[in-house]
Amino acid sequence: MSAPSQEIATARSLRRQSSREPPASNVIRDWAPIVPCAYLILFAVPTTTDIALILFTVGYLATIVLRVDRRLSWTVFAVPLLVFLSALVISTLVSTDPTRSWRLSSPLLPALLIYFAITEHFRGVRDVYRLCLTFSMLALGLALTLLWAVVQHPALDSRAAVATLASPLLIVPNDCIILAVLAPFSVVLFYRRRGIFSGVLALASSIASLIAIIAVLSRTALLTLVVSLAIFFATDRRRLLSAAYTCALILLSAFAIDATVGFTLLNKSVDQWQGSGRLELWRAAWAMFVDAPLFGHGPHTFGPLQASYFRTLHIPFPVNAPWVHNIYLEALCEQGAVGLMALVVLLIHGIGRAWRLQHAPISDARILGMASFAALVGFCFAGLLELSFLRQWVTIVLFALLGVIAHLTRLEHQ
Repeated sequence: MSAPSQEIATARSLRRQSSREPPASNVIRDWAPIVPCAYLILFAVPTTTDIALILFTVGYLATIVLRVDRRLSWTVFAVPLLVFLSALVISTLVSTDPTRSWRLSSPLLPALLIYFAITEHFRGVRDVYRLCLTFSMLALGLALTLLWAVVQHPALDSRAAVATLASPLLIVPNDCIILAVLAPFSVVLFYRRRGIFSGVLALASSIASLIAIIAVLSRTALLTLVVSLAIFFATDRRRLLSAAYTCALILLSAFAIDATVGFTLLNKSVDQWQGSGRLELWRAAWAMFVDAPLFGHGPHTFGPLQASYFRTLHIPFPVNAPWVHNIYLEALCEQGAVGLMALVVLLIHGIGRAWRLQHAPISDARILGMASFAALVGFCFAGLLELSFLRQWVTIVLFALLGVIAHLTRLEHQ
């Protein structure tokens, strides 16, 4: 059967299945996919974070109670998720500060709800395109917020300007990495746009994200943007040249934008990067792992314990960062070898599942799978230099990506 015929057969099968569902299930089917999208938008608004979580939790739990028409299908990531969550719980139970570990692990609740909402309530690729539209709106809003902070406080450096914002997603300049991770979905939305609004939104989101990344002087976000978009185009051998053109265009655009502000980004040399304290933080993280190699000291305990390890290691630099600036070393020192293996297994399983989607019979599933693969690889790359589960958006974006991959995998199996 040809690819178009398979797509038509899949669509007819979904329509027949929906026609047999009771009216209550039809209502849930139509409205449930909007719940995680609405939460992602409200989450970016400072004053509505708690309200968004409450509404999302109540709304999603209500859909679980009412939705009894078919079995759960979240088993694509069942084993890796259970291993990851079990390692987290065990590490928290033996934590040096269990209260802090439980409290700062709270973003895992909405992240899991988003994952289950995507895997259980999304139908077909239409709902994934809605999520792409949400990602583009979120990226555009955050980019404009960052630019507004920089313009409103020209006398402050980028860190101080971002600190003036009250957004739970934007604490430090490198939080704009979220723009780079979500960029492949804006590209998909632009190429597969179903209306002028989605095309304009995707283009505006991409341009604003690049300008915001340069404006706040985030080299890690710029590199992540290059990596994620290059991988997105390179996953299709016919687009290898497009990948090279994309990387060149991003770098040239970054150079041109940086030139207008006196090459501020370019002047951040390797010496300055070393002076940021990352190497010292990594040394302290390794020393913490050596002291508790199996289950670590507990999630999110690096901040309170770092001072004692700096004294022990005779580190003269007055580093004071509550996270390790490396998500893998963070897992290693806070959750031990067990936690690191659980995280690596989860990420590798997600990347492998996304890679297989290149052979999906539905063309939309293939390109959305390419975007998910590129975004997850970009996420893993950024994790080497900056990311931390102490950032709320890191946990939520990771589980949203895994949910999209699980949903597209289920479509492929159908």
